[in-house]
Amino acid sequence: MTRVFGLSLRHGRWFSAPRIAAVLVTLLIAQSLPAGSARATGQVDWTGSFTSASAANPAPVLDAGTSVNFVVSRAINDQSTYGAKLRVFDGAGGWLATCFEGTACSVYSNPAPGTPLSYYAEMWVQHAGVYVYYSTSAVVTVTDPGWTGSFTSASAANPTPVLDAGTSVNFSVSTALSSAKLRVFDGAGGWLATCFEGTACSVYSNPAPGTSLTYYAELWVQHAGTYVY
Repeated sequence: MTRVFGLSLRHGRWFSAPRIAAVLVTLLIAQSLPAGSARATGQVDWTGSFTSASAANPAPVLDAGTSVNFVVSRAINDQSTYGAKLRVFDGAGGWLATCFEGTACSVYSNPAPGTPLSYYAEMWVQHAGVYVYYSTSAVVTVTDPGWTGSFTSASAANPTPVLDAGTSVNFSVSTALSSAKLRVFDGAGGWLATCFEGTACSVYSNPAPGTSLTYYAELWVQHAGTYVY
């Protein structure tokens, strides 16, 4: 009895030469595949599209802020595909975030009062082991209208008080202060008072006889946790 790759041959009757060759080829192929390997993954390139690009609140007032969301038609980590990624940028092209799973990618927006900020997203898909550009979303713009009031008057109750009479100097706005403040100064820039509510801010004035004093007010609004002019 002779053994070839663990197969018994008795008197040359079990396997003819062609059958032995077939067995040898099968064994060699089997030995060339490592344990657990597969000949094909079944995965395909990711395909899909942007379904929406929007802000939860496109006009957040003052320090409210909002989320900007980009949504696609299928999960970017879909296991039947090689996968994709979403990259979010500001309007100037500055990178903000990258997402590798799910169907959405979001960033936070808090523009300064009275100013707009824009955002867009890019889809990149894996192909031949590297990410390649696929598509771009619509542009989303977020604008903070800020505190919408304005000065309506700046006056003295009595612009010519006699001797030691004195008077009040009043600054009024069109809308009640909310996340905003009025700061009152004398003509030299010296701070006198700050008001955080209501529609007016006042200071007392008592110039020396024969002299004049001037006053002005500034409006400041909240942004990113601080007041800005």
